[in-house]
Amino acid sequence: NMFRLDGWKNLLSGLGGRRDKSRYNRPSPVTRLSDIELAALYYGDPIAADAVDFLPEDMTKAGFEVDGDNGELEKAFNKLHGPEKFKEALAYTELYGGAIILMDIEGAGTYDQPYDPAKGKKVRALRVYPRTRIILNLMKQVALPESPYFEDYENFVIRKIDGSTFTAHASRCLVFKSPIRVDPTMAGFLEWERYWGLPAVLRYYDAVAAYGT
Repeated sequence: NMFRLDGWKNLLSGLGGRRDKSRYNRPSPVTRLSDIELAALYYGDPIAADAVDFLPEDMTKAGFEVDGDNGELEKAFNKLHGPEKFKEALAYTELYGGAIILMDIEGAGTYDQPYDPAKGKKVRALRVYPRTRIILNLMKQVALPESPYFEDYENFVIRKIDGSTFTAHASRCLVFKSPIRVDPTMAGFLEWERYWGLPAVLRYYDAVAAYGT
């Protein structure tokens, strides 16, 4: 009976339809948006954009401090544009569900090799990649319980701007996942949703859409 729209009264008030306020007290499926729709929402709706940017801006506006640092670490981090890179990764996580920051370490070999601190410690650059550029179907989860990457990925396959790909070992990456976690054994979710979680923007999409209307 919730979905009956058999009169002008219901049509105008929303009772029985999507605008029925009584339905807000009942669980309903999450509104799914494609990556293109998520991008369009961010670039085209100032309310949604503010919601995506608020937490990253608030978390990074005061900078970072490390106990025992005499100022050298903070100086080096700022030289790498660290706060801006973290803000970018956090915004991608809010919008798309996840991101990674790849550390480009001088003298530490190629990206696909495990990071060995004995070979290099100076970070030359921080490179941010949204979840949309990580190709999970070309990656393989580690099945050995003894591995530190058990049921996770040891290598990330990343799409470059020209469409080709490269591999980065997880020890060189800072991985950002959505706070809206998904049980990886639960049916009804996509592969990337099981790993990264759901984009936070989906949690308030319906409210933003109603407010915009």
